[in-house]
Amino acid sequence: MSRRFETKRPLPPLKPKSLNPMREVGERNALNVIASSGSKEFEKDITKIIRGYRKVTEDWRSILRADYLMMLKTLICIRNEHVVVRARNGEVWVGRLSAIDPDHLNIFLINAENVILRLSASKVLIRGDQIELILHFPNRDQALNVAKRIIPEKL
Repeated sequence: MSRRFETKRPLPPLKPKSLNPMREVGERNALNVIASSGSKEFEKDITKIIRGYRKVTEDWRSILRADYLMMLKTLICIRNEHVVVRARNGEVWVGRLSAIDPDHLNIFLINAENVILRLSASKVLIRGDQIELILHFPNRDQALNVAKRIIPEKL
């Protein structure tokens, strides 16, 4: 009974798992092609492609993060100014931007008015995933004039 569990050769040491298993598989396949071809020039080309791919993804992520942070800083700078917000469902709100949720980009308007329904409210919360457009203006009259122009024609 004890013979069945004995191994003739030692088990290989455990390797730490890669953070991105798909990249590891891609590199392994590329390295297998290199080993089968035996060409030094081909090996250089493949390593350039692998290294270039990593740089592109890192640059893309950093650019996307920088754009998000810049947009968030802009929203913070226009706090307490009059804004026009157009939602996905076609509603157009005019009000003073009071607060911003940085995680979901929810916005909180005070003294808001729905231009389409002619509905006024002292406080309005608009979900970040429903926001289509935000424009800011120095005074309420300019914001209302622009809001009347961007009302969808279908409604």
